[in-house]
Amino acid sequence: MTDATLTIAPSPEHGPTAKTLTLDCDHGQTVGVLIPGETLDAYVPHELATVRLLLLKHWSVEGCRCTKALRARYGLAPRRS
Repeated sequence: MTDATLTIAPSPEHGPTAKTLTLDCDHGQTVGVLIPGETLDAYVPHELATVRLLLLKHWSVEGCRCTKALRARYGLAPRRS
C-alpha cells in the first residue's frame, strides 16, 4: 500500500484566487476546486475545511486506507479513547 498524495495548485480557469485540490492514490483520484467569494458576505470555505471534505469524500468513495497519513496531518485521525 502506498500513501495518497495531496496537490494544491492555482486554478486560473476558475478565477484569479481559485485552487484545484487533487487527492491521488493507487485506487483512484478525487478532485475539488476552492473558489473564494468576491464579497465579504460570501461564505468561503477555508482551505483546511476543503481538504478535510476532499479526504472524507475520497475515503467514502474509494474505501482505501491510503489517506491515513493525510487524515492524521489534517486533523481527521480517529480519536483514541
